[in-house]
Amino acid sequence: MEQITEQELAFAELWHTPQCLLETLFHDFDNLGHFSEDKFGEVRLYQYTLYSDEAMIDFEATAELHNLTKKEAFQLRKNVGTIYCPGARKFGKTLIIEKLDLVVSMLTEPFIKAAFASVDLIHIREVLDDVKAAFQNHPICKLWEQRITGAPDYKFQLKNGYKLNSVNFNIGSKNPGRQWYGKHVNRVYIEEFSLETEEVAKKRKDALSELGAVFRVSGMCNFNTFSPAGKMVRAFENRKHIINLPQYVNPFWDEKEKKDRLEHYGGEDSVGYRVFVKGEVVEDSITAIDMARVRAACYLEKREIKRFEITKERYPFFRNTLIVERPSNAERIFISTDAGKNVMEILVHSEIEDKYYYIYNIVLYNLTVPEKQEILDFLIIKFQANVIGFDCGDGEGRAIYEHFAEKYPIDNLVWYEGARKIEVGFELDENKNIVIEKGEPVYRREYMSEFSVQRLETLFYAGRIKIPEDYKFDSQFSVIMVKLSGTRKIYKCVSESGDHLFNAYKVFSTAQWLKKDFNSTPPPAQEWGEGAMS
Repeated sequence: MEQITEQELAFAELWHTPQCLLETLFHDFDNLGHFSEDKFGEVRLYQYTLYSDEAMIDFEATAELHNLTKKEAFQLRKNVGTIYCPGARKFGKTLIIEKLDLVVSMLTEPFIKAAFASVDLIHIREVLDDVKAAFQNHPICKLWEQRITGAPDYKFQLKNGYKLNSVNFNIGSKNPGRQWYGKHVNRVYIEEFSLETEEVAKKRKDALSELGAVFRVSGMCNFNTFSPAGKMVRAFENRKHIINLPQYVNPFWDEKEKKDRLEHYGGEDSVGYRVFVKGEVVEDSITAIDMARVRAACYLEKREIKRFEITKERYPFFRNTLIVERPSNAERIFISTDAGKNVMEILVHSEIEDKYYYIYNIVLYNLTVPEKQEILDFLIIKFQANVIGFDCGDGEGRAIYEHFAEKYPIDNLVWYEGARKIEVGFELDENKNIVIEKGEPVYRREYMSEFSVQRLETLFYAGRIKIPEDYKFDSQFSVIMVKLSGTRKIYKCVSESGDHLFNAYKVFSTAQWLKKDFNSTPPPAQEWGEGAMS
């Protein structure tokens, strides 16, 4: 038998060194299908801890040398390869832990059964389309390809016996996590693990091999202690596998970026800054909304929300873009708005037999106040809206409300301001009788910011709001945290997709409470567009 040469030995060593393999195979980590002989990629120093070193270890030889059982040998692999990485944004979690580590694993570890799981097809595509490009187009990686299937159900079968399947949580479906059925995997990649639900987690646990699995898990810190992600991170046996990094390890972080983030999230002590910049798990908060109950009671399977986006470039054509109409069976139409910095979120609900169907989501970007008013005017007339709610927490929202207050009856308008109090019932004495002072009943008042969320819970759990499939809704309402501050409850949405939808829903729930009486908000007269409402 011919002896291995020094050059061949050096090649084998470098091939099984993940950093070397990645930096020589790929000069552009965002484009894995291309190869350059004279350009190299760069794994940053702080990212060395994020990829697995399994490729450097011969676990079978180690087991034979130390007379280990098969289970003990696999435990060694889990010790080396498992990582749980809850962290901030923009330091390369997905890139290294999921995408690049997956490629290294596929090239160096034969006969692995792996699954790549995430909350929806968008997140799965983000990673597996690049991996697919590598094994179909890269001149070296494609030597491993045997059979590859793309979206929506990705399947990789390589010549070295490596098998990879995608798993979509499908959280909004009637059977979330069903794609775990029939799997017996020994390697699990999870992207956005903070969004995994209990139901999905149970099915995942049943899909592991009899020896268990190596876990490669990443996501934001927008979860609570009792969620599947929280249990993963808090489990004593997982502590040695936890890596948590802030956004400012990124070399492109500077004072300007910090200033922008502080302005965006509202200060260093805000939940958003702590979660998305510092990468903290906010233990003094708990999740406010039971999304399992909401999904069961409110979601409309196989229906999608009708969505429109109007930018300043598309504003001149908004009448041709917004193809909307009032449903013929609508008893009332509610329009609810949230006016944020450079963004306005508009929700449209149709009331039918005491239920509220979420039918349109319209987002306006970078428009002036008069432009927003013109579009809202168009929508009010087009829908013959009965109730229009405005977020009046800042000057822009108040200006928009006052504009419409000059045109339409106040009975059809709702002013929402979180710092204001709203009448929610009557004060009761110890005998449950209404308290009377000076001949008048004493009203119980609560802050709109708190009562609006409590009202949403009531409507959600009773199944009175009907919601088509909408990732933005699920991603925001899954991560609404509530924190006690004295006698107050502070609600904060810590979603990557922002909080404008959540804020617009607070306006809606307040409007629904204030305008429960159908007769107080009659349909508009035909001449409404000229300023009249009956």
